[in-house]
Amino acid sequence: MATTAQINAAIANSQHSTGPRTPEGNAASSRNSLKLGIFAQAEILPGEDPDAFAQLARDFAETYQPQGPVEIMLLNDLVRALWLERRYARIETEVINIRFAALAPEDRANALGAIFIQDAEGANVLQKIERRRAAVRRQAERARKQLEDRLTERLALGPDPASDPDPAPATPNPVTAILAGPVRFDTPAPACTLHPGSPQSSPRDLRVSPCLRGEL
Repeated sequence: MATTAQINAAIANSQHSTGPRTPEGNAASSRNSLKLGIFAQAEILPGEDPDAFAQLARDFAETYQPQGPVEIMLLNDLVRALWLERRYARIETEVINIRFAALAPEDRANALGAIFIQDAEGANVLQKIERRRAAVRRQAERARKQLEDRLTERLALGPDPASDPDPAPATPNPVTAILAGPVRFDTPAPACTLHPGSPQSSPRDLRVSPCLRGEL
């Protein structure tokens, strides 16, 4: 079973992943992106880069290595929320550019201030964009935390012993090992070398020797 230190180290290392570097790793990661980005086309709007979305999915798939439908679902939620956050940032930029183009020449010396004043006095579009961006940022953080909690639980369970193809052989316990040789029932018991009352016999011999007690 993994220790708390091992679990924390695995999660900490996941924060510093730079993605696959070998051809084999890139191939495996691309298969992950197909699984994780199954609805990728629905996430792409005109003007957005589908390759950037696929790369985002690959990077996080390589970082977390999800297993099972729940972990994959959480990773999809995380990637989608991060993609939406990028989208709202782009929308904000485009709105400001449109407002800038509509400014009077005398307002362009302080363009951003003039844009914010006009927006605040009107539809408050920039504030609405920021609220939506903050909402998807919270969604991303929630999905990330749930995914890392699942990862922690999976690491804590450790590998399945039944899946070990080459289990280590059991080590015999020297304390319980039988040191005596095998018992042969076809061999007559040895004759007593001492007899009750002989000078060599003692009270202890009578207690420990069945043949001296006349039992053999």
